[in-house]
Amino acid sequence: MKLFTLTILMMSFLTCLSAPVNAKVRSKYKPSRVKHPIYHFILTLRPKMNRRLAMKYSNSFYRYSRKYELDPYLLVSIAMQESGISPSKIRVVKGYVAVDGKYVPMEIETDFCMMQIHYRNVEIMNLDLKKLQTDYDYCISIGAKILASFKRLEKDGQEHWWSRYNARSPYKRRIYESLVNRYYDLRP
Repeated sequence: MKLFTLTILMMSFLTCLSAPVNAKVRSKYKPSRVKHPIYHFILTLRPKMNRRLAMKYSNSFYRYSRKYELDPYLLVSIAMQESGISPSKIRVVKGYVAVDGKYVPMEIETDFCMMQIHYRNVEIMNLDLKKLQTDYDYCISIGAKILASFKRLEKDGQEHWWSRYNARSPYKRRIYESLVNRYYDLRP
């Protein structure tokens, strides 16, 4: 029995020695909540999101919220409401338009990317549509720029100026505020 145990131990030891020295060890690095709160907020909203992608998104949200003096949690909450933080999301609204006395189904409007940039903004701002749909950083930067323009337009002290990002009428703005606030209220 002693010989058998000794043989097993020797084989284990030799196996350890024969393993490559440069073998990759899976990192158990987890960014701290203090150092990366936006990253953790994104994962709170989308727990199954790829961690590396969440970190890239959080860096972009942080960078553009600082550039345009916006609340990063508000920017993330709006992205969550608009697209579920899905970078290639396209929303097409179809409806009927009267043409020569007949109603014909047509695309009425389209919104693009994670921040759901309206097609009129794409035209007015002369945006690169392909880049908007494929580059999350570009999408977040344009969304932040549009949100910052609404911040400048609103009067000082107006609490929910940001709801103009999606709606113009006071009734629809209140609805949008409640939808975004269900995510915003989860911030740390």
